[in-house]
Amino acid sequence: MSSILLSGCMKKVEIMNTKSFNFSYSVGTYMNASYNYGLELKKDGRYVLSYKPAGVSEEDKMEKEISKDDVLELEKILIKNNISKWDGFHKTDSNVLDGNDFFLNYYRDDSQSISASGYMKYPSGYNDFKNDIISFYSKIFPESEEKAAD
Repeated sequence: MSSILLSGCMKKVEIMNTKSFNFSYSVGTYMNASYNYGLELKKDGRYVLSYKPAGVSEEDKMEKEISKDDVLELEKILIKNNISKWDGFHKTDSNVLDGNDFFLNYYRDDSQSISASGYMKYPSGYNDFKNDIISFYSKIFPESEEKAAD
């Protein structure tokens, strides 16, 4: 199994048996100005990946069922980018009034979780992680023409 044990701020969360994953980041202050990436394990055992580009409402997000192999590939990205170390990162630059933010939530099937967010403050490795997520989702949703926004 492709998992690794990483230390968070106060707990250890191993990336495996993913129940849900959500990552979003904003690119402006206009309505629907965020990119949202999701994964959900449905009650019937299916994994559904979702993607909402900036400028699109949440109701119009794209969804596709994916295989367990795809989930393992996503977990490898989370492991590679050490998102467990992001747990508890919640920082804000209060000097910026019109900046960008990000949110990340990860849940395992046993309710262990990782949570991070920032407003004009980002954890170490954030841009590499964001680019890896964009690349992964672009393979699943090739109709997406999103490029990484720095």
